[in-house]
Amino acid sequence: MTSAQVEKQSSKTKKPKADAQMTNIPSYGVDFFEHRRKLWLAGKAYPQPTSSELPLTYTVTAMDPQPKSFVKSISRETPSIQRLDRLLQNERAIGDKSTWDNGVSRVWSMLDCGRHLSTPIPLNLVIKVLRCSWVRDGTWTIDPVTKRPAVPPESPPLPSDIVPIPQLDPLLKSKHKGQLRLSSPTKWKNGPVIDEEGSEMVSSGK
Repeated sequence: MTSAQVEKQSSKTKKPKADAQMTNIPSYGVDFFEHRRKLWLAGKAYPQPTSSELPLTYTVTAMDPQPKSFVKSISRETPSIQRLDRLLQNERAIGDKSTWDNGVSRVWSMLDCGRHLSTPIPLNLVIKVLRCSWVRDGTWTIDPVTKRPAVPPESPPLPSDIVPIPQLDPLLKSKHKGQLRLSSPTKWKNGPVIDEEGSEMVSSGK
């Protein structure tokens, strides 16, 4: 038996090392999206189905991908960013032709062509540049009263603004002054909150 045949025979008997480094994850749900988030931070491609039907699981590497090191953002002290910020600082400047002609059109053309920018632009300025282009091509809504580009609505309220955070009853708080302690959710999810001394303090669900 030649050395090539021996090597071929031994390769058949050995288990591939890669199998021990792989694992299965669901193709949907929290675990899947958590894995996608890690891949995104690492700059790697997402798992894709190999057929038209969504598989139940994906086979991925067992070791979590390491996130890429973040590039230090360039300060707003950069003259070009400062100039763009001054141009778009006033809301009324968004729809002005002078704003477009004084540099915004050049930034938009580079964004539209997918060119690499020598200086990173903050996201809020990118959005304003996009709005300028949408106003120019008639995509952006015009306010029927002011006859100017409509002002975007305020950001939606956070969940804490919609649902008030429950407060302890003042009488309960004064009665157990010095005894109230934060308990882990497993202690009060299905029963009363118990302090370290074993006395019942607050019933769950009330």
